[in-house]
Amino acid sequence: MTSTDDEGLSSVRVQGPSLIDVHDIQCSLVSYEVLEKHETHCDYRPQECSGCKLQMLKKDLNEHETHCPMVESTCPNCKSVCKQFDATTLHTDLICVREQLRQLQEKFQLLDEKNKENLQEHKRTF
Repeated sequence: MTSTDDEGLSSVRVQGPSLIDVHDIQCSLVSYEVLEKHETHCDYRPQECSGCKLQMLKKDLNEHETHCPMVESTCPNCKSVCKQFDATTLHTDLICVREQLRQLQEKFQLLDEKNKENLQEHKRTF
């Protein structure tokens, strides 16, 4: 949210644990040459949670996303995606192994079909 004070200066408010006025943020003076880099890396710029889409300061994002029940997690083994807090109940080791097996069976079936096509093509040429 942007607002204008009595002197005509605008300020930006971002929603975090509480509303924070940019005038309260203690960023050091930044030269024009490094302004873009500062804006990209500044811990006080607004960021959006990848799960619940809540706007907050960059410095608070990692902590929030660690506990946000809406953030999704991808299994490195089977690539299944689920909410991070559901992973322990909805994505057990057994479910993961079954999904990996299903994926391997699917790949095997595709390879088998491709091999059959190649064999038929090879037979036609001879």
